[in-house]
Amino acid sequence: MNIRADLFVATWPDAPRYEACLRRGEEPPFSDVHVSGHTTGLEFGTLWAILEQQPRDPERHMLVDLSPEEGGDTWLNEFPGRLTELLAALDDKDAEVALVRWAATEELQCDPGDLRPGLTTLRSLARSALRQGKAVFLWGSI
Repeated sequence: MNIRADLFVATWPDAPRYEACLRRGEEPPFSDVHVSGHTTGLEFGTLWAILEQQPRDPERHMLVDLSPEEGGDTWLNEFPGRLTELLAALDDKDAEVALVRWAATEELQCDPGDLRPGLTTLRSLARSALRQGKAVFLWGSI
C-alpha cells in the first residue's frame, strides 16, 4: 500500500482546498507545503506523546480529523495547537532525543536519521504557522 502524506500551513477555511487543487492538477496555493512521504496521524500522535514525555493516550494524542467522509481514500487532519507549540519550541538537543525515541517506536522502527529531515521541516512549519496565526495540516491519500 502506497501512502502519500503532505504537510502544509493554512487557515481552517482554506485547508480543504488543498485536495481540490491536487484533483484539478493545480499547485495548491499555500506557501508552506512539504510532501512528508508516508507518515500518518498515528505517528504524529506518538511524537506528541514523546514531546510531552507521557505514555501515548489515543484519546488525547490524536490529530483533529477534518476528513469530509469517513473511510475514504484521503484524509485531512489538523495539528492541535498544543502539538504545534511543542514542535515550534523544540530545540536541537531535545529534537535529537525525541528522534531517537520516535524512531524506536513500534510504528516506525527505523534509524533516527531517516526521520531527521521530516522533523526539521515539521518544526519549521510549526513556527511558520504560529507566526502567521494559522495551523499545520496533514493531507494524506492511499
